[in-house]
Amino acid sequence: MVLVGKQNKMEPKEVSISLKSIPTLGMTLNEIQVSQDEADSLKCLFQFSVSDITTANSSISELNNNIRTAINNLNKNTDAVISYYEVRINSPTDEPLLRYINDIQFSHFSGWKADSLSMDWSSIK
Repeated sequence: MVLVGKQNKMEPKEVSISLKSIPTLGMTLNEIQVSQDEADSLKCLFQFSVSDITTANSSISELNNNIRTAINNLNKNTDAVISYYEVRINSPTDEPLLRYINDIQFSHFSGWKADSLSMDWSSIK
């Protein structure tokens, strides 16, 4: 998705409220942080927790698809310019299971996952 030339006109709070409706597929959405960067575009941080590895393994791909679709729809159909988002998923004991950043503006993806996750990276890029 190309964001060059589009100016953000949505407040972070509006975007956060809109993103809270994303289906979480058995995970708990603990927090969404939406903030403006120096270029006036928005960045989103999603923090989830999951009750067990089985739920994480079966839900991560679809969860990412839900997040990506919601952000793309906001960028396309509103005055929002969300340039990148970060997803963090923790275990019930608050240990990190998955961390990734999807930079929409520059089409760059990077991430880390715990060995206990069996998901394939290609399913969330």
